[in-house]
Amino acid sequence: MPVNMKGWKVVYKDQVFTCLSVDPMWDHAQIDEDGVIRPDILRVSVIDHYARFMIIEARADRFKFLKESSDE
Repeated sequence: MPVNMKGWKVVYKDQVFTCLSVDPMWDHAQIDEDGVIRPDILRVSVIDHYARFMIIEARADRFKFLKESSDE
């Protein structure tokens, strides 16, 4: 089930995109030391700097997420 990520930026291959949603996928269940199951692959819906919609699918460790600051 996709997670709404409006208000976030995502960095992938040294490019910054506006994030719309993230859909986690599991190939092999990975449980970290805190007992949290981490997804292997993410399917990320984004808008690029040309205002084009894209879906990027890659290993979860290839993405970095940044919270957009509010201008209040």
